[in-house]
Amino acid sequence: MDEFYDCDRACKALDDLQNLRNVLKLKQSQSILNSVNDLDIRKYEKPRAYRVVALEDATRIFKCNNHASELQGFYQESLFRLQGVIYERELPPLSNKRVHSSQAPYLRQHIGITGLGLVYMSQAIEHFHQLYAKFERGLASEEIDAWHADQSYKYEGITANSHYFTIGANAAGRQSIPFQDGVDPEGILRRLLGNGMAHTEENSVLYMKATNTGQSKWRYISSISQRCVVYFDTRISKCMRRKNKGEPSPEGENCVEGH
Repeated sequence: MDEFYDCDRACKALDDLQNLRNVLKLKQSQSILNSVNDLDIRKYEKPRAYRVVALEDATRIFKCNNHASELQGFYQESLFRLQGVIYERELPPLSNKRVHSSQAPYLRQHIGITGLGLVYMSQAIEHFHQLYAKFERGLASEEIDAWHADQSYKYEGITANSHYFTIGANAAGRQSIPFQDGVDPEGILRRLLGNGMAHTEENSVLYMKATNTGQSKWRYISSISQRCVVYFDTRISKCMRRKNKGEPSPEGENCVEGH
C-alpha cells in the first residue's frame, strides 16, 4: 500500500469478501467475528503453551450428592479467520541464502492486514481484546505483554507471526515436520535444523489459494504465490509472551486471510 493505492476499489472488494467468508461454517476454523464468550484458555505441555479452546460434544453431568451439574467433553483448539488487505509482510521463500545459525531462532513468517476502516475490523479487534482478557485471567500469576491493534495508513490492522523454528528445551525430543512446498525451495531452512532447533507443528504456516467455485463452495490448493489470495493459517498459541524473557517465542498468532 502507498499513496497511489486505490483504497475505494479495494474497500469494496474487501467488504464483499469478508461478507462472503464470515458466513461460512467451516470445521477447520471460525470467523473471529463470532462470539468468543464460550471459549476458554487451557495450558499445554511440550511445548509449554496456553491456547484458546472450545468445548466440543459437551454433555451435562449431574452429581447426585449435591444436585450440581457440570459440562464434560473434549477441548478443541480454536482457529480463527480474518480477512484484510496486506500492508506489510515477511513471507517465504527466504531471499538471503547466507543465513547464520545464530539468526535462526529469530527468523519468522509475518503478515499485517488492515480492514481499510470497515466496521468488521473494529469488531474483530474488540474480540481479540476479549481473548486477551481471558489470557490475563488464565495466566494471573505471570506477567504478559499487552496486546493492541496496529495502525497503517490511518487504518487499524492486525499482525500475525510465527517463527520457523522451536528452540531449546521445547525442541528436545521433537520430530521436525516437512516445510510446505515452495516455502524452502533451496533448502536454506532445512540446513539449519538440528542442534536444538526443530520445525514443528507449532511453527507450521499453511499457504493456500482459495477459489470460490459457486454456491458458497470454496476450493483450496497449496500456493506460495504472493500474487494470489493467501490463506495464512496459524494458531493463537503462546499469544501473550511472558515479559523479559530472552528466548524468542511465537507471538500474536491469528488465522489471517490476506489478498
